[in-house]
Amino acid sequence: FGHFKAGARDLVIAEFEATMAHIPYATGYSPKRWQHVIDYELLKKEGVYRPETFRTIQLYEPDFNQNNRLLGKEAMAHAEKHGNLAVEQYGSRKNLSAILHAVIKVLSFDLIRQYKTPAALCSNDAKSCYDRIIHSVASLCFQHQGVQEPPLVCMLKTLQNMEHTVRTAYGDSTRSYGGKQWTIPMEGLAWGDKEEGPMSGMGQGNGAAPASWAVIRTPMLEIMKKRGQCTVFKALISGEELKIVGFAFVDDKDLLRASRPGEQTYEEVAQDMQKGLDLWEGLLKATGGALVPEKSYWYLIDFEWRNGMWKYKTTEETQFDLTVKDKDEIQHVLSRLPVNEARRSLGCRSAPDGNNKAQVEYMRSVAVEWGDKLRTGHLTKYEAWTALTTRVMRTLLYATPALTIT
Repeated sequence: FGHFKAGARDLVIAEFEATMAHIPYATGYSPKRWQHVIDYELLKKEGVYRPETFRTIQLYEPDFNQNNRLLGKEAMAHAEKHGNLAVEQYGSRKNLSAILHAVIKVLSFDLIRQYKTPAALCSNDAKSCYDRIIHSVASLCFQHQGVQEPPLVCMLKTLQNMEHTVRTAYGDSTRSYGGKQWTIPMEGLAWGDKEEGPMSGMGQGNGAAPASWAVIRTPMLEIMKKRGQCTVFKALISGEELKIVGFAFVDDKDLLRASRPGEQTYEEVAQDMQKGLDLWEGLLKATGGALVPEKSYWYLIDFEWRNGMWKYKTTEETQFDLTVKDKDEIQHVLSRLPVNEARRSLGCRSAPDGNNKAQVEYMRSVAVEWGDKLRTGHLTKYEAWTALTTRVMRTLLYATPALTIT
């Protein structure tokens, strides 16, 4: 490169790195050009502009992120080929979808209703799932799925040395944070004392982040099963047993506990759910994660018979408090919902008693709002038909596999 001027030399080096992106993947080398990322803030909810509610998307160098996507693809392909992923994990997997998982959740409610057995379901939300993953844990879980060490070293070393700038409507910030020396507070130190070290997190926007969450979730779910924190469904004809911890889709997790007919009371099921929730919380914190009590809730299901007729017991008839700790180790009592109240989960509003009222009401509101906007607009018939089939009907039809409506 001695024959080139400084600017031309930098350009040649950049071109060389771009065309030789496979070398870092194969050797674990982290190019300097990759160690820069732009943080871009997106609204999580329309009209809510509080900074703490934003979703930070990280914009990496394209060739670096392409390598990350390749890493995630190879990990998931190996895991699927050898059957290494937990059956509860539907996120980031081929031929599986959120609505299919919602159908399985509804079918579980149906079985509980048919058996008339006590059960509990706790829907919990992980805080900033991609941003709290411990790198050493991610590396071990990826290697467990057959990924070689060099591409992991390349990705994680680059993430740990990232210099972050922030993009707003006024452009990119001139100042940055991060770099080779992160400064983070460590437990056990006096107030004001600090220890230097790399931060955690895969980053939202990282092509390997979805796969990392899938491979980390699998051992967590297997540990839950080994500790007996699962529900067993048995096929009546073949006698085959299916053990499931619950329903997992990326950071959304529903823990399910159901008694076999006549074996447990609702109090015993609730106590088992508390043990399972404590174990899940501990496993999540071991990977760097934490639960958000404000976004979590649960159901406790039980039945009673009167004069040959059955009904669901009310929350007053089945009193029990379920507790969970937040990221600061503060204990919270989770919100408990009656069995006829639905909450949005996996894009569908389903209730344990099987009613579709909340989902139908939502679908009707979507249709009415769309119709009002269409009537006040100026679309041609062809444009209106295109809008109907490609926009609003997609929303209306999405949840129908999990519904019992005509």
